[in-house]
Amino acid sequence: MYLVIIAILSIALALRQPLDGWVLVRPREWVLLAVVLATILPPLFAAWMARRARAELEDHTDDPIRGQERFATGMFIVQVLLGLLHGSLLLLTGWMRLCRETPTVGPWPLVPALMAVFPFMLSLVLVWIAVYGVDRTIRQIAVEQYLFRGRPVRPVWSLGGYLVYKLRHELLFILIPTGIIIAARDVIEAREAPLMRVHPHLPDILIGGVAGAVALLAPLLLRFVWQTQPLAPGPLRDRLTELARTLKVRCREILVWRSGGAINAAVIGLFGPLRYVLITDAMLESMEDTRIEAVFGHEAGHVRHHHIPYFLMYALLTGCIVSAVAVTTAQHVPRTGGGQEVVYAGLGLLLLLKWTVGFGWLSHRFERQADIYAVRTLALLRLPCSQPDCRLHSDPRSAGDPRHGPLCATAASAFGDTLNEVAHLNGIPPDAGGLRHPSISTRSRFVQQVAMDPGALRRFDHGVTRLKIVLILCTLAACAWAGWKLKVWTLLDAIWR
Repeated sequence: MYLVIIAILSIALALRQPLDGWVLVRPREWVLLAVVLATILPPLFAAWMARRARAELEDHTDDPIRGQERFATGMFIVQVLLGLLHGSLLLLTGWMRLCRETPTVGPWPLVPALMAVFPFMLSLVLVWIAVYGVDRTIRQIAVEQYLFRGRPVRPVWSLGGYLVYKLRHELLFILIPTGIIIAARDVIEAREAPLMRVHPHLPDILIGGVAGAVALLAPLLLRFVWQTQPLAPGPLRDRLTELARTLKVRCREILVWRSGGAINAAVIGLFGPLRYVLITDAMLESMEDTRIEAVFGHEAGHVRHHHIPYFLMYALLTGCIVSAVAVTTAQHVPRTGGGQEVVYAGLGLLLLLKWTVGFGWLSHRFERQADIYAVRTLALLRLPCSQPDCRLHSDPRSAGDPRHGPLCATAASAFGDTLNEVAHLNGIPPDAGGLRHPSISTRSRFVQQVAMDPGALRRFDHGVTRLKIVLILCTLAACAWAGWKLKVWTLLDAIWR
């Protein structure tokens, strides 16, 4: 759901109103009908899908994975519907223009954009209400697993608690940073004429600067958008702090993430003073310390392999390409004749592929690289190796050093078990993958496969290294192209004078 929310809010950020050549629905009555349909169709489908998934769970109590898989597939279709319908509403109808021309809205910063995406947010909340029942059933199954394991049990959340969690963790943590950038854009564009007298592209450069500052400072904001608190002093905090020191992972704080029963962990922040490691309360209560350390090792892998900077680089690549293409199109493609609309349509298709296929492909490789780092972390913690054919401990060339060379087969198996436990307690089908993460079963098989085949491990490592080099070179080229088109040196000269 994150990428759908990002996509819709990105349209509101990129465009104050759709291009004239794209608008297919103009009469006010038809636009309002389109708003109503886009708002109610996804929740109606979600309600029908949730009813079928719940019936599947109740009819096959001995095999809940069938109902979970039906629910996961249905939610994927719901996300596609939300993206297509509300993306079309913003791009192909006069809805954004209607919002901006409403007398009570006028030139207020941020308000027209919020009004334009309000149908999407309402539709999203209605979807969550529609699927709450089946989500509750799936979580009830997880509660039974907690009881069977003798672990602390939290009551399954109420509808109100469920909606608050979804709003804070799926909508607001994207909406607030994006809203700050949109508000800055509106303020800057309201003063566009005097700014352009300093430099023709100064407004665009200032908006880019605000976006960069928001990306840098977002962890400080998200800590409070999400319900978090520092991990209490004790043996586990001491072990994780020492592990972070051993792995040379700097962070401002290790936080307990109040998740309402979800098993999860995350790392946010680009630099140590602004970086937080988050572990959900349910994970701390339901999993053994060794497995929590394995999850911590996975998050440390994202830090040590610099995945967050590379994702920001991927986003910067997009911004530079859009800026350069926009300037080039304005200079060389006539406004009449539909040429500019064709260019922007092609650019939009390219960006769609980049943020779906390309982003997913990149994210999957980074997740696997972090999984490998988690396996190395377990071996570094002296997890006893019980497999005689372990390539790490049977290969004299590796000297048993878990930080380099082959992986420990026992550590790989232990991490695979950790992944499966996370899926099991969250009620996630092991074979259910996503755009950002491969399926749990795929990840588990991968770490065990490369633990038994050092050649495959080396090929994977070399492939990711080449990928990062290509990303760096492409980003540098895109920055140079955008800088040339925006004539950044003239701005520097104007500031210097």
